[in-house]
Amino acid sequence: MLLLGSRPVASQPDPLRPFRLGQQQGFLQQSCQTLASSAVDSVRQLYLSLARRFRQLNQFFIPEDLKARPIRFPGFGISLPFILGLAVTSAAFIIGIAGMAVRTRRRPVVSGREQLVGATGEILQDVETEGWARVHGEMWRVRSRSPLKAGERVKVAAVEGLVLQVERQNP
Repeated sequence: MLLLGSRPVASQPDPLRPFRLGQQQGFLQQSCQTLASSAVDSVRQLYLSLARRFRQLNQFFIPEDLKARPIRFPGFGISLPFILGLAVTSAAFIIGIAGMAVRTRRRPVVSGREQLVGATGEILQDVETEGWARVHGEMWRVRSRSPLKAGERVKVAAVEGLVLQVERQNP
C-alpha cells in the first residue's frame, strides 16, 4: 500500500513487469523452452503409444524372421524396358486424348441455336407472316416478312425463342 497524502492507495500489479528492462529475454526464453518441452513430450507420448499398438499388430501378422530384413526375390524385379514402355504408352495415350479434345473443339456446332441459323427447311402450309416449317426433320413455328407457299424452300435467318425467322431461299 502506498500513502498519498492522508489516504492509502492500493498498488496495482504491473502486467508488463516481465517485459521491462532486461527481464524480457529471460522470460520469453523460459516460456519458449516450456512450450517446446511440453510439445516434445506430447509427440513422444503419441509416438510411443502408436509404436506399442503397431508392435502388437506386427507380431500378430508378420513373423519375426521377416521383420528383420527386406525380402528379395531374384528375377522378380521390374525391368527398365518395362518401365520405359509403360511411360511411353502412357504419354502416347495422354497426347492422343489431348489431340482428340482439340479436334473436337474445332468442329462446327451440330446442335442448338447456332446450328439452326443458316439451315434450310420446307414450308408445310401457306404462310402470310407466321406458320409452320420442317427444318432438320423437326416442325418449327416460323415467321416471314413475305408470304410463302407450301413446299417452298426457306433459309433460317435468326432464332427468337422457339420461333424461326425465315426468308425465301434463292434457287
